[in-house]
Amino acid sequence: MGQAEDQARAAVELAPDDPHTALPYASLLMRRSDDPRLLDLAGRHLSRADRNRNGLSRDEAHDLKVNLGILLALTGRVGEGKKGALRTPA
Repeated sequence: MGQAEDQARAAVELAPDDPHTALPYASLLMRRSDDPRLLDLAGRHLSRADRNRNGLSRDEAHDLKVNLGILLALTGRVGEGKKGALRTPA
């Protein structure tokens, strides 16, 4: 992953509550799904993006929803999506 992950991490450090930084970083972390610690970290960034999602466009909100679904699948928690874990802005 290298440079892309380093740049995304730096962006998160500059704007930790911005979903526009949290979402790409989480997506890059999930590519290394063989490491449970990285999946946990990705989940925390996706949760932060979800809490601050009001400024997201419809497409970005869709990307967030898709990434939350991927994370649930990678962590074996697919049923949680049916309980409302996958929300999008109105």
